[in-house]
Amino acid sequence: MMARAKILAAVTATGLLLGGCSGGLKQLAPPGILKYEDLAKGEPVDPQIKARIDAQQSDEASGYPVLADQPDFLPEGIAKPERQAMADNLIEQRNALNDAVAEDRIAASAERDGDLSAERSALDAKVQTDDAAAKAERKQPVTPIKIEPADASMRHETE
Repeated sequence: MMARAKILAAVTATGLLLGGCSGGLKQLAPPGILKYEDLAKGEPVDPQIKARIDAQQSDEASGYPVLADQPDFLPEGIAKPERQAMADNLIEQRNALNDAVAEDRIAASAERDGDLSAERSALDAKVQTDDAAAKAERKQPVTPIKIEPADASMRHETE
């Protein structure tokens, strides 16, 4: 099976390369492909394709830098006192941010460890009154809602 495919490919390639097929494998290329050999031979080229090639070759934003146009010297840097002032300013900002993060962590830890029973009771009372009002609007019997206190194992510890 594999030998048949190889023989068929060889016969096809030989047939295309024979003199009866003018241009050989170039016939298989899609239209508009222009080979540099064709330009060198002086064959007539489609003017639109020639214009596109010229535009691409003259395009300055082609993505490749022209090394001859690069400067031969390093650009001026920032003076040492100014650089030191910038570094000091950044260090001050870093220290202020670290202090704010430490204070926030302490506040969050105190909040997690604190007693929230008063807030829980106030929220429970608000839920009870809201539930009673909603059931009264729907003309349903009012039944008290029992809210269980939060279990310590359900807390999400971040540290």
